[in-house]
Amino acid sequence: MSSVLPTTLNPLALVTLGLLAEGPRHPYEMYQILMRRREDINVKIRPGSLYHAVAKLDDLDYVQAIGTDRDGNRPERTTYQITAAGELALAASLLHRLGTPVNEYPIFPVALAEAHNLTAGEVVHQLRARISALQRDVDHMQAALDNIIGQGKPRRWMLDLEYLIVTKRAEIGWLDGIVEQIDDGTLPWENPPDCQPAAPGQPPAPTSRRSPSAGSSQPAAEATASARPGTAGRTRATSKANPRTSTSKDST
Repeated sequence: MSSVLPTTLNPLALVTLGLLAEGPRHPYEMYQILMRRREDINVKIRPGSLYHAVAKLDDLDYVQAIGTDRDGNRPERTTYQITAAGELALAASLLHRLGTPVNEYPIFPVALAEAHNLTAGEVVHQLRARISALQRDVDHMQAALDNIIGQGKPRRWMLDLEYLIVTKRAEIGWLDGIVEQIDDGTLPWENPPDCQPAAPGQPPAPTSRRSPSAGSSQPAAEATASARPGTAGRTRATSKANPRTSTSKDST
């Protein structure tokens, strides 16, 4: 094992060591506990990936097997405990993660930066759908938090849920303000060329935004360039307007 402690354990390794710091457990029990605590909101957790994480931590001597047991006809289950080296690695990674902001490059700010390519009606409609999805997330997380605290678990174990609830509520408040400003005109919105504007706050109507001809895999510019020599000025690539429909997705 290297004498240099990693300060950037990946999220699954971090929650795995954190759970074993509470006491010895076998991986499937760890999976059940993590799901009950809604750690899947923060970390992508699958039984197979959890077993792999435990095996990797075992290779690093951060955890060690202390016994196996069998329940009926089920496969044997190996129980692990955290080692002294694992406790040091956990502490080092936590200190680094808590004190060092990291740009994780979320996609939503990128979409906001390019939202001016849509009409006011389209933007407002989608932001309202996002607000509804975020509010559902907040409601579910608050219910989970209340349930866990109601079971007598220490609040300090659930600070991640509190943080997510607070940040999502802050996003909802900001988005509400943006939608209101687009609606009342205090945030002027110039629709892209060739778009049929929809009234702010209303579902977007089909636009006349230019697109490649139906059934063609070539962009319009490429279609023009591929016209026969000598026909420039006489042959033009044509395009048909495609109706735009707005959909929303729930996010968890």
